[in-house]
Amino acid sequence: MGTSSSNSGTNGNTPIIPSWVDTPSDKKETVPPSKKREESSPSPKRPTIPEKGDKNRFQGARKLFSQYASSNGSDKRSLKGSISKYVTHSLGGSKNASKRMGISKTASVNLLNFLSTASSQGFEKALDSIGLPNLAGKPIDDIFIGLIDHICPSDGAVDIGITRDAYIKTVADLASADVGSLNSLSEEQVKTVFEIFATYTIEARICNDIGTKSISLPTNVDSIVKVQNQLRDFIKGAVADAINREFKKGKGLTQKKTRSFVDKVYRQAFSILEVLGNEE
Repeated sequence: MGTSSSNSGTNGNTPIIPSWVDTPSDKKETVPPSKKREESSPSPKRPTIPEKGDKNRFQGARKLFSQYASSNGSDKRSLKGSISKYVTHSLGGSKNASKRMGISKTASVNLLNFLSTASSQGFEKALDSIGLPNLAGKPIDDIFIGLIDHICPSDGAVDIGITRDAYIKTVADLASADVGSLNSLSEEQVKTVFEIFATYTIEARICNDIGTKSISLPTNVDSIVKVQNQLRDFIKGAVADAINREFKKGKGLTQKKTRSFVDKVYRQAFSILEVLGNEE
């Protein structure tokens, strides 16, 4: 399943929240020589090493997902239960699940800020504002592929792979998602692009953590596609609900509000996935 197919899944001992998630960039400030002589530099503060997780914390979610996949997609109760158990037991709730998406959330902020500028000032000015005026006038697919290094951060080996893979899939989906012309973006179009991207990032994160090699997937190709599409649709529904709820609370999305908006959408989406599974 996408990014996660290349490995056997996250080890249970891995910290729930990696130490590098949501940390500020490590930029050193230049200090004049005279200032250095006047003040002795304090000892560098050692980063807090996160505690290891319960080695069995993914076990229940993997078992239920295996049951769902083995049913060729007919056992939707096991699908919902698996994702709910993943959020509740494997990660300790929607707050931790959202924090685990640190790299993807940063990319979401970058994407929404660009789309917001494009919506209010046009694509050419948006591209010029990030130093990529050469992309103006190119086909929309070429523009978005050209934005990948601006949108997606470059730290966190697995997480950047998840985020870039989700971004590329989002670009591929734009033509078939009835987004329409992106020359003058509407709020609805911005929501649609973000919805697609957030869905792919959460799907990839879940698959990577559960580990596709530990899941008994169907041998029939059509059934595998069905399983994958149902998983994505389940996540997409939660993401769409979360986005709509947050948009209703605000008075439009501005760059000052973007980070808070993204945090709330991811946390709300995981919360919805958790509750829907518990209702079964």
